[in-house]
Amino acid sequence: MSWWVSRNENLKRLVQLSQEKTQALKKSTVIIGGEKIEVEVVDTPEKREKGLSGRASLDKGKGMLFKFSPDTVVSFWMKGMKFPIDIIWINDERVAKIDEKLPLPDEGKLPKRYPSPGGVDFVLEVPAGYAVEAGIKVKDQITFENI
Repeated sequence: MSWWVSRNENLKRLVQLSQEKTQALKKSTVIIGGEKIEVEVVDTPEKREKGLSGRASLDKGKGMLFKFSPDTVVSFWMKGMKFPIDIIWINDERVAKIDEKLPLPDEGKLPKRYPSPGGVDFVLEVPAGYAVEAGIKVKDQITFENI
């Protein structure tokens, strides 16, 4: 009996590893005002739902880029987040809005929702304070590499 349980657990782990591999995130670069940010691109509902939730941190100069159909109205929340972030809302290759230093949600409460400023094409999450530190401003032009 224990052989079967062990073998079954190994098969489950192989399936899980296979799924993780197929869900690996595409890497790309976003340039805002001369600042290069290495990003992971999330472009499916499943990947968008997970986002940065559960991660311990995000290094300076790194981010997560959420890709949407053009002019999509969305809202984000900090569910499952373990560190604060800035959210940079992007429409027509320009910064449309910046939500800075968003705090972690209060334990036991529903996380606050942060709405887009109308329709957006992309949303970029970076470490808290990075937008100000990098001099990123509303209306800045954005260049995407390998999107």
